Amino acid sequence: SKELEDMQAQQTKDIKREIKDLEKTIKSLTADIETLEEKLPEAIRGEFAFSVDKLSAIISDKESLKKEKEIQKKSLQKQLEEISLQSNELMTFVEAMPKWNEIFSQADLQTKQMILSTLIDKIIVKDDDITIKFKIRLDNFLDEKLLENDGLDVPQQRLQLYDHVLHGI
Repeated sequence: SKELEDMQAQQTKDIKREIKDLEKTIKSLTADIETLEEKLPEAIRGEFAFSVDKLSAIISDKESLKKEKEIQKKSLQKQLEEISLQSNELMTFVEAMPKWNEIFSQADLQTKQMILSTLIDKIIVKDDDITIKFKIRLDNFLDEKLLENDGLDVPQQRLQLYDHVLHGI
């Protein structure tokens, strides 16, 4: 869970930085549009380097780019909200997962062997290293979690996130 929190904090930081950059770009485009619109009367009188059509086309392009950047900003803000929601859901999920150390320490020898065979895929022992490959899958806990939550399901996209995280650790 600590690694997940760090990962989500980094994602949040990156998204906030992108939003800040987009806001600067939007502000700059807004200033450009205002400046160009102020030049329209001069262009109409023929006192500006660009024709009215050319100036209108430039303004239109800048407005389109500004709208595109605003859409990107909204999308990033939505992602930020989703990350926050995922973080809250993940913490709830982690708290609901079985505490294997407690279960294991209170179990008899046969139960301990069964727990180990259920949790551990293989153990690799080398001269200076021991590697334990776990075979824990989210699917193993889903049915139990549904029973604990009176049949309320965890959204599928959240399951994919949790499954990815559990297998990546």
